[in-house]
Amino acid sequence: MESFDPIGGFRTKYRVSQGEAIAANGRRRTAYGEGAPVDASGITPDGDPFTSIREYKALLLDREIDQVARHLTSQLIVYATGAEIEFADRDAVEAIVDEGRNDGHPIRSMIHAVVASDLFESR
Repeated sequence: MESFDPIGGFRTKYRVSQGEAIAANGRRRTAYGEGAPVDASGITPDGDPFTSIREYKALLLDREIDQVARHLTSQLIVYATGAEIEFADRDAVEAIVDEGRNDGHPIRSMIHAVVASDLFESR
């Protein structure tokens, strides 16, 4: 996740401080410049190497698509209901993931399945 700065913007280089200056209004300002290139490489727990966030995304979508869909489904339910996922909700989450498996987990279908679920109607 090194490819993202503290507020979520994509970056290819770190930023470095180039000192402080006093602005016309008397406030101190820090000037920044480009620093070293970001090293976004790593190794997955399965031992697969990657060199960028794009390669990591491809590995996740190739090998862990159901886990990604499960997490997205859980987050959609939290957003839609305003309540955290509980242990008892796992069957409903799995049903939504199973429903989209053959089609590649399209997001639109996941949203429709969340809204049609008992979790959405009962919370």
